[in-house]
Amino acid sequence: MKRRRVLVRIAWLAGTLFLIGVPLGWWLLVPRDLTSSTGIEMVRGTPTSTILVVTYTAGSPGCADPGGVQVEEKSTEIRLTASTIMRDMRPFTVRECLAMGIRATSSVQLSAPLGERRVIDTTRDGDGVITVEAP
Repeated sequence: MKRRRVLVRIAWLAGTLFLIGVPLGWWLLVPRDLTSSTGIEMVRGTPTSTILVVTYTAGSPGCADPGGVQVEEKSTEIRLTASTIMRDMRPFTVRECLAMGIRATSSVQLSAPLGERRVIDTTRDGDGVITVEAP
């Protein structure tokens, strides 16, 4: 009877360690990608164009890749959000990344011509209005 209690306790402890250890090991060892927003440097287009060319900082080589630009259109404004994807982000790892990022360019398709709508960078503080330059 005493031996059976010991075996049950050992099995319970082993099961508990397994249920905790597998997710913890997965979290520590499996690389994951993290997406973060980044500021837009320049937008090119004309009032009659339905395509905007967006230039933004996309992170440093080997550490981050361009994630693209998301567009949200309204009747009075166009909201742009540029993003970078941080690659292979594991907890408690040290990576040597350049402080200066690379420039990325992405074209975004509008559903209607730009016209008089304001272009807004959603990552900037304040109003975030961007001046659209001619190509």
